Amino acid sequence: MDRDTLHASIDGISLDGFSEPVSIGVLRETRCSEVSQSSGIYVVLRMSDSRPEFLEKSTAGTFKKKDPSCPAEFVCRNWVGDAHVVYVGKAAGKIGLRRRLADLIAFGYGQAVGHWGGRWPCEIANQHDVPPPWEHHVYV
Repeated sequence: MDRDTLHASIDGISLDGFSEPVSIGVLRETRCSEVSQSSGIYVVLRMSDSRPEFLEKSTAGTFKKKDPSCPAEFVCRNWVGDAHVVYVGKAAGKIGLRRRLADLIAFGYGQAVGHWGGRWPCEIANQHDVPPPWEHHVYV
């Protein structure tokens, strides 16, 4: 995926008005301190052009005694070929983007956080032997 593509649109989503992409790793290290506290939309991208492998057990946290894992064959069967967008989220009301992204990241790294809709990116394996969200980038 080249930088010019990233600034126009990706998977049919216009990126006009979004930030430059920020890695989940940077957002985690900075605790999303540079992210606005206002409401808004964010897009989580998988930067690789290759088809992902999927985990048998999600890295996401168990919340209210619910295991966020889905069978790998289910996730694989429902993967959209050549897709880069793995999640589109919103932050509304008092929670704001900073808090919502921080919750998503904490959930992806196994904490018991209420971000059930964000469980799908946590099914994607990567080659770095770190939790899958590390290789993702976010547009805010």
